[in-house]
Amino acid sequence: LSTRRTSRQLDDHCESPGLDLVSPLAAALPARTVLDGELLVWDTHRGRCSFTLLQRRLTAGRRLPEMVRKHPAHLVAFDLLRDGRGVELLDQPLTTRRAKLHRLLRGAPAQIAICPQSA
Repeated sequence: LSTRRTSRQLDDHCESPGLDLVSPLAAALPARTVLDGELLVWDTHRGRCSFTLLQRRLTAGRRLPEMVRKHPAHLVAFDLLRDGRGVELLDQPLTTRRAKLHRLLRGAPAQIAICPQSA
C-alpha cells in the first residue's frame, strides 16, 4: 500500500496523515490497485468535513495517534485507475471503471466510500 503525496510539508520521513486508513485499505484492496480519491476528516462538532483537521495531522508529530483517535480519516474514492492485477484502466469508459470500483469496494469498511456521481 502506498500513497502519492502532493504536499510540500510532508516528506518521506513523516508518518502519513491517513495512518488510520492503512489497515482498512490493505484489507479491502488487492495490492496493485490504484484509486483516485481524497482523504477527508469529519468534524463531528460542525457536522462537515474539515480541511483544518486534516492539515493538523500533517504537523501533529507525536500527537498523530491522538489526532487519529479523535478525528478518524475517511477515503472517498472517485475512480479506479488500475485493477488488482496492475492493469491500467484509463482507456476504459468512466462508467465501466466506476462499475468495477463499486464491485471492488462492496463490503469495504465505512471509512472507505465511493463519491456519488452526477451525470
